[in-house]
Amino acid sequence: EITRSAAVSACQTGQQWQLALNSLEGTETKPLSTAISSCGKDGRWQHALGLLGSMSIAGTSPNAFTCCAAINACKSRWRLALRLLHGARAPDAAVCNAVMSACAEAGQWQKALHLLEQMESGGTHPDRITLNTAISSCATAAQWLTALTLFRRTHDLSVLGNAITYGATISACEKGKQWQAALQLFFDMKQARIASDTITCSATISACEKAGRWQDALSLLVETRLPNQITFNAAISACEKAGQWQA
Repeated sequence: EITRSAAVSACQTGQQWQLALNSLEGTETKPLSTAISSCGKDGRWQHALGLLGSMSIAGTSPNAFTCCAAINACKSRWRLALRLLHGARAPDAAVCNAVMSACAEAGQWQKALHLLEQMESGGTHPDRITLNTAISSCATAAQWLTALTLFRRTHDLSVLGNAITYGATISACEKGKQWQAALQLFFDMKQARIASDTITCSATISACEKAGRWQDALSLLVETRLPNQITFNAAISACEKAGQWQA
């Protein structure tokens, strides 16, 4: 069993999905999960689903890792990911997160939020990945109020936010032209001693730029450790809009 698992893993690393399939005749859950993952990485989602189906035929119940591997293999097809979730037995947070990520990447932010509601009502406790994925999906869709509401729920759900949590919420506020909320989040992040990255700083500066808050934009630029072209452009644009060409 260990030898077969190692062989499948080696095929996965080398993206040799066909060799992985050929080595699986009569195998068990762990190498099957690895092979499903290998098919997914090579874009062979049909083969991944075929392997998952073979487990049911053989009377083997897929575990959480196998379900995640199959869902990730179908990540570009969010409807299939949802069907796999509905067919899973007692899915844990990792499985739900994989489906939520598929929905988020497809721009289906409402589906992602519905999954969050289902997790809570079904007794599956959302973790940080869950909240980050949900907030990021809202940020992509410019749903700043929903993103901010989710961010404020992290405390109630006993989830400790990280740089991704803050960054995604700030990005949502920036797209919604909510510069005050973005700026407050940035300062809250600093107070919580969470290091901000260039993307977060750029989003906050951009929020200030859209509101004509050139002083705030320049102050944030000074605080940015590694400013890039986007950061500089946002700060320059804020000064330009305010007629502060000497700033």
